[in-house]
Amino acid sequence: MKRSLKATCRNNDYYENLLLRIARGISDAHKLAGRFEQGIRDLYRVIKLLDEHRSKNQRLHAEILLHISYLYYDGLSDFSKGAKTVEAALDLINRKNNPALYAQGLTTQGMIARSRSDYTNSIVSLQKALRIYTGINDVRGIMNAHHCLGSVSWSIGNLDKAIDHYKKNLALAKKLKDRSAIAAGHGNLGLVHWQKGNLKTALSYYEKEIELCEEIGFKKGLAITHGNAGLVYRHMRKFKKAQQCFTTQMELNESIGHRTGVAIACSNIASILYVKGQYDEALAYLKRYLAISKSIDYTKGIGIASNNIGAIYLMKKNYKTALPYFQTYLALSEASGFKRGIGVGNLYTGKVYRYMHDCAYAERHLLQAKKVLEELGDKINLSEAYAELAQLKVIQKRKQEALSLANKALELARATSSKEKEQFAREALARARQSK
Repeated sequence: MKRSLKATCRNNDYYENLLLRIARGISDAHKLAGRFEQGIRDLYRVIKLLDEHRSKNQRLHAEILLHISYLYYDGLSDFSKGAKTVEAALDLINRKNNPALYAQGLTTQGMIARSRSDYTNSIVSLQKALRIYTGINDVRGIMNAHHCLGSVSWSIGNLDKAIDHYKKNLALAKKLKDRSAIAAGHGNLGLVHWQKGNLKTALSYYEKEIELCEEIGFKKGLAITHGNAGLVYRHMRKFKKAQQCFTTQMELNESIGHRTGVAIACSNIASILYVKGQYDEALAYLKRYLAISKSIDYTKGIGIASNNIGAIYLMKKNYKTALPYFQTYLALSEASGFKRGIGVGNLYTGKVYRYMHDCAYAERHLLQAKKVLEELGDKINLSEAYAELAQLKVIQKRKQEALSLANKALELARATSSKEKEQFAREALARARQSK
């Protein structure tokens, strides 16, 4: 009887470990291939097998639920289902007996909060995870926590902190010889250098990431990196290369059913149509972006789409229509603590008021934009803020101030290699010189 019981236990352990290996394989394979819905269905089948086997292994159930939550939020951009699934997983985990798995749950919870622009709760969850991983010397967990904290730091505009986290992440990825993590590490650093205006440095990181993603067949990573490289080329006014990158980004995201990625690609393609003067076509892409973002509760996307739609109405000189879109973007950024959004939202709200010759409101918003963007070290957008203030001083007939601000805008634009911002600065300088 005792031997039979021991044999049954050994068989149960073998069966459960086998199912866990299968679940991990399913998650990794579907994630890399972009088959997110199929991955979720397959993982729920594994849970059903455990239930049929009358498994009482809560740790095993919890780990599979964490894999499912990741596919929901990162693959399908279904943040609500992702949050509910990770909460169910955390309820099953004994923190004392399974600290690494509990930290994994906290990490997932933190990244879902970040996707919802809930940065305060995101940081709380991620810092808890980092402390747990450090306490048990889990190198891979520490690596992932630094990656996630870097992402949140970037989102709230703390670029130096983001670089610190990302460098630690990349060093640990190389130590572990994890090619997908090494690829992502290069892309993360490229993103921060792009925001700081170091465009050539950013491109070098993106080129390396594309090379690594192609080697391992990581479609989602390829889509993200092509999109990021396209943004750099756009700022360098290399529009043909930018459009090629964005088209590739769209095709890759559509092939894997990544709705957030499709939405972002719509925005990027619209940005090229915008600079070509094809405003109605650009608006169509942006309204698709806004519709997708609303359908998946993607707050950041709603804000960005609103900001970009406002920019097109601004270009069409439809100021009254443009203003509420910019105000929506600014309000969402303020509500979520997204400092870069606060800076850019004030910049474009101020620009509209300048065009409407409401100098008091224009100056209030532009000075706030300048303050926030200086704090962030965002040279690209700061250059435009100085150019807008210069244009405002021309209206106010303060020529010397206008000249000083325009020259500062040109200096910043040249430092970033952004031809687009340099053009704005030159236009402001020309108006300042011609003013009385």
